Amino acid sequence: MNRPPSKLSPARSSADLTPAELKAALRECEERYRLLADTISDVLVTIDNDLTILFVNRAAERVFGYTPAELLGQRLPVLIPAFPHRKDILQQDAKTASAQCLELSGAHKTGARISLSVSFTRFHGQGKEYATGVIRDMTEHKQAQEALRDAELKLKSVLSSGPGGQIIAEAPSMLGLLDRVKKAAASYAGILIQGETGSGKECIALLLHQQSPRANKTFVARNCAAIPENLFESEMFGHKKGSFTGADRDRKGAFVEADGGTLFLDEIGDLAYDHQTKLLRAIQEKVVRPVGGDKDIPVDPRIICATNKDLRERCKANQFREDLYYRLVTVMLVVPPLRERREDIIPLARHFVGLASKWTRTLTPLAEERLLDYTWPGNVRELRSLMDQAVIFASGNEIQAEELYFPVSSDGNGRDSLALADVERRHILQVLKNCAGNKSEAAKVLRLARSTLVLKLRAYATA
Repeated sequence: MNRPPSKLSPARSSADLTPAELKAALRECEERYRLLADTISDVLVTIDNDLTILFVNRAAERVFGYTPAELLGQRLPVLIPAFPHRKDILQQDAKTASAQCLELSGAHKTGARISLSVSFTRFHGQGKEYATGVIRDMTEHKQAQEALRDAELKLKSVLSSGPGGQIIAEAPSMLGLLDRVKKAAASYAGILIQGETGSGKECIALLLHQQSPRANKTFVARNCAAIPENLFESEMFGHKKGSFTGADRDRKGAFVEADGGTLFLDEIGDLAYDHQTKLLRAIQEKVVRPVGGDKDIPVDPRIICATNKDLRERCKANQFREDLYYRLVTVMLVVPPLRERREDIIPLARHFVGLASKWTRTLTPLAEERLLDYTWPGNVRELRSLMDQAVIFASGNEIQAEELYFPVSSDGNGRDSLALADVERRHILQVLKNCAGNKSEAAKVLRLARSTLVLKLRAYATA
């Protein structure tokens, strides 16, 4: 038995349909299009020549926070404020050219900024011009790029060619450490890097990652001491949208971000005891469950930890789980303090001067002698800070001994330094003063993100 042709059957042209059939067929097409559009994760939007939104799919609610009903009849700049100034986007015609993707900033309903990839094509219908666009949320991608860029900058600022291979090292203790790093990097063993604050533990972690089979994957770093207790699970394991106040979208945690790559957990010795249990489960079972989620996510990051504390002593004092310790520590690498690797002081100082200065500057012999005579309680980080400061205040191409600022102790010889935090605070405030209070310029000089500088200044103001 032959079936009667449907309303959209090619057996009947649109001219053969009655007005009622044509209207019903149109509704059916629109419904099919809407169902298809709502399965797509990107935002699909149709606008007229006045930028009025005529259609938008349900992805708009996930990306921008607005329901389709809220957006219909509004103008596109409510989502993309810069759009009226970028009408060149609409010059591409679907029939004559491929659409051009542009990176623009979007506005979430909450006022938050969103990174977008936007592509529009024009078409004509019923004597009018329209445009259909595809809008992709690139915020997480941008954040991942920035995190990777920050990690690369950190690496480049400390790594250099030299006798030690990639890290500047001439001291036998550092050369021996680098040999152990090379051997440990090739394995999948858990590694604990132990050393004083500022000695370069994160640089060793980065080098381990770069020399490992996972070098082409992501390196993710988290400071356990800096994570608020109530945000630990969200930071490490992620969260689902709506799982708590402020969770306006899904978020990947550090374990998911580092899946297949390396997860570096700095200051692991400061991790709260109850959080150690959750961390142990994630490492043992290789799964995490986001806050507010109902499914486990398989993950496989290589774990590298660092601490300036004695974890064995903390285990004895019941401050650190012994089972977590043995899970984390297959190999222990100890970074010697700068005072025990004096052969590295001058090469490092010269390297940091080169990084901090646009012009060729050198240290006088007397200046180098003063560097060697100092005890460096803040280690390599303090040396870097001192060299940045010396470049700022240098009166000529040579940095004089008197242009080196050492914290003055009670006996006046600088051997018992102020705390590193005080050195950093004085340096940051001096740079800000030299930049006439311009935080953006000061952040560039200090090689900090502007947001980081602002947080430090707020902390100084409330201290």
